[in-house]
Amino acid sequence: MIKFESSYISPKDKKILLAFSRRERRSIERKMVNPNPNVVKLFGFEAFCKWVGDANPTENARLLYSNGDVRGRFAESVIEQLEGSNVIVVANQNTKGFDIDRNGILAELKTTSTLVTTSGTKIYKTCYLQIGGLENKKTKCHEVIILDLVNMRRFCIPHDDFFNKMEFYDVKKKGIKTDISFRWYGDYDPEKYYKNGSYRSDIMSHNTTLIQKYEVD
Repeated sequence: MIKFESSYISPKDKKILLAFSRRERRSIERKMVNPNPNVVKLFGFEAFCKWVGDANPTENARLLYSNGDVRGRFAESVIEQLEGSNVIVVANQNTKGFDIDRNGILAELKTTSTLVTTSGTKIYKTCYLQIGGLENKKTKCHEVIILDLVNMRRFCIPHDDFFNKMEFYDVKKKGIKTDISFRWYGDYDPEKYYKNGSYRSDIMSHNTTLIQKYEVD
């Protein structure tokens, strides 16, 4: 049995974290697409309860788990404990370019816990997943680990493959590019077309196809 280090959450922090969005909670409760049992075992609700030392989970524990920031922090801690090189996670949070040292392999971990919908995606009854904060990771890590905590799937992509083969969206503020984001379809089906036969999104169809080639346990 895997034992996780306990993580204390103060009453004040708990109150803040309970103010999660309805959208994030719906992401937890919806039907998952081809979940990986190993990912569920490591990052699912039962594993989270062990991590926080909650032997008798309450609704509050589930609400905390529904918060994307909490789940992301939890997932990073688990990977560091199981695969890392004894790097203190708290001290490593702001390391530029990577989150985890996996025995010499510098890994940038990105988690996503929310399905994104827009007025356009609602028309076609679809949605997408997204990670950001990527621009300053170029040349600073060896691999990018993506954890889809909506569908419980994990991907490990070598740095060069990720930044050279994937396609990205520019993130702008006041018309100036500040970052890039990576998006793919939340149901992992790239075959989405308009009536004229064109892809609804060339970029997301491309990324959805490619990311699945890097899926790992």
